[in-house]
Amino acid sequence: IPKANGGVILSLGKKEDKSQFLPYVPLLAEMGFHLYATSGTGAALDVGEVKLHGKPISWTLLHNAVTQREPNVTSKIKEGVITWVITTPSSRDSQGATAGYFLRRRALEGGCTIVVDLRQACMLIDALYAKWSAERAGDEFWTIQSWQECHRIG
Repeated sequence: IPKANGGVILSLGKKEDKSQFLPYVPLLAEMGFHLYATSGTGAALDVGEVKLHGKPISWTLLHNAVTQREPNVTSKIKEGVITWVITTPSSRDSQGATAGYFLRRRALEGGCTIVVDLRQACMLIDALYAKWSAERAGDEFWTIQSWQECHRIG
């Protein structure tokens, strides 16, 4: 499970994926994740004007996994800065090794948590945010309770 205060790289392929993911970026920032993005996803963050408490959310550009320019995804994974990779393909038609392929491979080799499906990434962020919110409020998240206690019914 990804830990807050770790680095998460966002590399979302399709334009629709980028726009659907924008509401989840403030949740990651609020939980303390350090945000990194590849160029296309970073541009979508800028255009979407993603904010937390009225202030723009900061993120760091990382060059893709096949470039030698720094900072890049490969070096940050090797350094242990990136611990979570959220990436979706731009298409499923590629017959060759793409930058996305190398990102996923480097992430696996580096022991990162990797999520390649947008819906799963969003559900995981929702779950982590629910856990973080409960613990921040002083409640235990992992407890054994009756249905009524769990949902504060009755």
